[in-house]
Amino acid sequence: MRAVRTMTSNHFIVPFVTIQDMLPKYMTATSEVEAVIDVPLIETLDSIEPDTEHYKLARDAYKFTCDNNIIWGATARILKQLSDLIRPS
Repeated sequence: MRAVRTMTSNHFIVPFVTIQDMLPKYMTATSEVEAVIDVPLIETLDSIEPDTEHYKLARDAYKFTCDNNIIWGATARILKQLSDLIRPS
């Protein structure tokens, strides 16, 4: 997967994917991460739609929805890449 640039802080995120039987204990940078949510992958990828609220920040703005959670920004662009990789058009 390609690195994704954040639109507000101009940092790059290098995504990677693993398959694991159980999630290890993780630590988050609370200044960077609002919450960690566990979502079903396929159902979440199916919820893709244009993110018209943040379109001015990035022309490739998408959002995903799971339960009451809206996933947008760099995380959504990473999910879009993953969707494109596992479901080529």
